[in-house]
Amino acid sequence: MREIELKVALESISPMALAQRLTEMGFVPGAVVKDEDVYFQAKGEGTGLHNQVLRLRTSRDLLGGYTRCYLTYKGPREENIRQSREEIQTGIEDVDATALLLERLGYSPLLTVKKTRRHYHTDAVTACLDAVEGAGPFLELEILAPQEGQQEALERLMALLGEIGLEEKHLIHQSYLELLLAKGGQG
Repeated sequence: MREIELKVALESISPMALAQRLTEMGFVPGAVVKDEDVYFQAKGEGTGLHNQVLRLRTSRDLLGGYTRCYLTYKGPREENIRQSREEIQTGIEDVDATALLLERLGYSPLLTVKKTRRHYHTDAVTACLDAVEGAGPFLELEILAPQEGQQEALERLMALLGEIGLEEKHLIHQSYLELLLAKGGQG
């Protein structure tokens, strides 16, 4: 499965108005989480990205009161589909031990991205309203699709973007990590 994602910087619409629009369209509000994502790179790579990342996430559910931790590999982006990449994720119990393990394997922390994320769901699509520290508010539309269904999934997300009232020109193609690194972010 591949994650197909569209991301929009919310400059022309307020997150609250967008949340109301999503609800009107049949999206069901879900979890509200505070994510702290530590990105790792192989030692000696400098601050450049090689189009794949290891992410160590601590996710605190602000409504449910619980915390979950994950280690995620995000593979290189697909050239023919924007914002599509392989994603492999597993739950972990001890984030500090996992960080130490990664360091022993030759990885070093690159940058920490902190965000508050409000989830909305409908069918197979997840909409996330993100407030990213140091970068601002964003909307992400995500869907998981098999290799052969990626183009259809992208078309579905583009149609949904139009229904929301946003246009293709509003899309951004950088990850939050890339946006913060471009602003001079430090780990």
